[in-house]
Amino acid sequence: MIDYTEPKVEIIRKVYDFIGLSDFNEQEVTSALYAGNTSLKEGVNPEDYFPHYKEWSEEQFERFFDIAIDSMRALGFDKKVIRKKPQGFGEWWLEKERDANWYKEIYDYRPYSHEVFKKWFAHINQRVANIESIIDVGCGISYGYQDLFKDHDYIGIDLSKQAIQFAVTQNQNSRHKYLCFDIIQETANKKADLVFSQGSIDNVYDMDAFLRSMARMSNSLLYINNYRGYFKSMERHRYLWDPSMRVFFNDISPIQIENVLSKEGFKTILIFPQITNRDDIHSETTIIASRKEFPENDLMAHHDISFEFKDYIVKPSELTFDQIVDAVNKNCSNYSENGLDLVNSLEYFEKILDDLQNLSKLCLGSMEELATNRSEVNVGLRVDVDMDVVAAGDMAKIANRKSIVLSFYILHTASYYGNFSDGTFRRNEKAAIIYKELEELGSEIGLHIDPLMIYLELNINGAQAIITELAWLRSLGIKVRGTSSHNAAPVYGAENFEIFRERKVRESRHLIRDYTYVPLGILSEQELGLTYEAGSPKSPISTQGPRRKFLYRKGLPSGDFLRSKEWFRKYIVDNPHNSWGYNYHIWIIGKDTWAVGGRNKLGQEVFFFDINWNSVMNFLSFVNKDEKVAFTLHPIYFGKRNEYGASIA
Repeated sequence: MIDYTEPKVEIIRKVYDFIGLSDFNEQEVTSALYAGNTSLKEGVNPEDYFPHYKEWSEEQFERFFDIAIDSMRALGFDKKVIRKKPQGFGEWWLEKERDANWYKEIYDYRPYSHEVFKKWFAHINQRVANIESIIDVGCGISYGYQDLFKDHDYIGIDLSKQAIQFAVTQNQNSRHKYLCFDIIQETANKKADLVFSQGSIDNVYDMDAFLRSMARMSNSLLYINNYRGYFKSMERHRYLWDPSMRVFFNDISPIQIENVLSKEGFKTILIFPQITNRDDIHSETTIIASRKEFPENDLMAHHDISFEFKDYIVKPSELTFDQIVDAVNKNCSNYSENGLDLVNSLEYFEKILDDLQNLSKLCLGSMEELATNRSEVNVGLRVDVDMDVVAAGDMAKIANRKSIVLSFYILHTASYYGNFSDGTFRRNEKAAIIYKELEELGSEIGLHIDPLMIYLELNINGAQAIITELAWLRSLGIKVRGTSSHNAAPVYGAENFEIFRERKVRESRHLIRDYTYVPLGILSEQELGLTYEAGSPKSPISTQGPRRKFLYRKGLPSGDFLRSKEWFRKYIVDNPHNSWGYNYHIWIIGKDTWAVGGRNKLGQEVFFFDINWNSVMNFLSFVNKDEKVAFTLHPIYFGKRNEYGASIA
């Protein structure tokens, strides 16, 4: 720590030593320190001198607050600092007489939003929380709301004296009061169960201060609409001053809103894009917050999320078949001995198939047969082709020689399948040679789906991607009847299979990550000609509480989570998000390394981790014919390569 107000030569020497600089020059430092300048003003040219803040213009004040106010608040000045109120702010409303017809026009500009709010209020008031008192900020003449709140204590607050006088004159309800003041400048010594505002925060000169004042008036609930749109990725509010109308037109930052409301003690905070049913602006920001923890479905009752994503557009890539294969070999080589050393040989895979065939109690078949109970099949071999489509082809050849059906699931977001560039998916259509060969070798082909990644990371319609890629694979003559889901719920906050309404296990109709809302249950397996999902997912065990589900979905553990015993057990055996439709799941997770998890037909837990193939076979010898076993095999664990970029051994 140094005192920069009295810089001495020895202090500067210590700074040099601390930083590690070796070129300290005492003479030059002395000259610089005592050059004769006694103030900043004396040290600069007059034309370069920046004025003291008391001399600032309106524009300079506005610019300063744009730059500095967030930092000032972060440093603890939030109770003292507000953005400067521009000269003439709000006079457009104040200087003109506004009659009931004018307020009706304003109300009718957003009719659907008002209708949704009224339905929401009725739901909350009747079924969830008894609301006795209400404060309406930016009420105007309270057009459209006086009857709704006729049996409640209601306070309307507005900047316009004319509006308040009109409301007082027209409304004879003794439980209703109207006040004229600026809640940013004045402390409102009023409290209510519900404090709400319809389309006013868009026009104020300090959105955080406005929101903070509203929050401090609320005993329980807060409800706010920003009518100008939804700006999920905007880190800071955006202010736009209109000098002709003397009012702001603001875009609100969900990140800043949540930060303010969290500091004000709200436990449940929902910020989402609400459908408007208008042609000019398709969505607006709705903020609903509760001081108590509140079920999301109740707090969002009657609201419709606006899901606005870019279209899924496909063009063929220019990669040749040889280029695709070469890229796969190079990308996967690091898993072999010279890298992570997680890969087994194809001979090891062949031994697995031989051993399974020799167990008389096991009846091997396709995943479709296993999932749909159409035969005596009690073992299915699911092969999720995340990376190594080359090894997948060799696995299919081995299985074909032994008359064993493998179920391959092609990942439509894998690099071998294609890539996104400038909002367009470049599909590697030459790779279709491998997909068709897999089916010709007697394998079952399905789609390894990853729509949530497309939604969340690319802002592109993931459901549309599923429809498009199913159609393309089928256009090749490939019979696709099933899917398997890529990744687990903690990766995105939901499982990929929840894109299908038949598979949705989350209570809500959407998931949210980083203020992006993604639809769930938007596709139908039946309508798409799909008969099963490889994991056969079901609702979770009934004893799992909402808190455990939330914590599970919150995110993956750090490090190599797939080879984490604790996480794997939770995913396979004790999953609070969903359960699985088989007794046992058996995964290969490395070089002669396996995990087994599930429940026997009596409901008793079974879990083995980090065991070898001989131990797996020992376990299988005790499996009953009426118990189902699903293997999950990734070709990357069988695509052993001798060196970087080489073909498989």
